[in-house]
Amino acid sequence: MTVSAPVDTAITYERTRAGLLVTMRGEIDAAVRLRASSVLARLVREAPSPVVVDTSGVTFMDSTGLAFLCGLERHAVEAGRSVALRAPSGAVTAVLELGDLAPRLAVERAAA
Repeated sequence: MTVSAPVDTAITYERTRAGLLVTMRGEIDAAVRLRASSVLARLVREAPSPVVVDTSGVTFMDSTGLAFLCGLERHAVEAGRSVALRAPSGAVTAVLELGDLAPRLAVERAAA
């Protein structure tokens, strides 16, 4: 499944044997978040652990993108799932630090 906004902006997911891989790329803002939140919340509750969010391709993230990650993390915790960010871009790292979410998420520095 792909949720897209402007060209080269998307949140996609893939179920793997290991869990759920969510890939975010481009500009993650309100337009993308609104379309993706309900779908991914359901998937996170149903997916095996872990949930890995690859944010290496994110070029911009505002507070709604942060809210998306917070919601994803909350749904995962409620379902007993772990969440890890894979290779967060500079844009994602900056927003995570501002929102004080960084300590709550495991981070995989290199893309697998």
